[in-house]
Amino acid sequence: MLSVDVNTGILFRDDSLYTSAPTATFIVRKPLGDKFAVTVNIGSSVHRFDSENTINGLYTAHLNYAYSNRVNTFLEFYGNIPSFDANLTTLNVGAGIGYGLFENTRLNFSGGIAITDFGNTYYVSVGFGQRLK
Repeated sequence: MLSVDVNTGILFRDDSLYTSAPTATFIVRKPLGDKFAVTVNIGSSVHRFDSENTINGLYTAHLNYAYSNRVNTFLEFYGNIPSFDANLTTLNVGAGIGYGLFENTRLNFSGGIAITDFGNTYYVSVGFGQRLK
């Protein structure tokens, strides 16, 4: 399966407005039998912080295991490659679990830590997803 994801967001960091212009990601997913799948995402994003624009390369590779039609888990490696200094490339590891509330509605819990010495050191997330048909 090959798909493209485009999104945008706005957030605050260090008491300053930080906007993220569209992020484009190419997503390739390969099933490995009935329960496992491997997914690789490669893309880029443009961020505006104060008056500067930066372009980052993004990458994610994860292994997904489906316990059932409703419950799945994943382990992922992810990070970004800043255009202004490739020496600041980040590498992170995360894991999560998803639960299908309804056929097209999911609740996700995940967390991760940084392997590199810079960038965000950890995250914990609760997410809600609704697939549109």
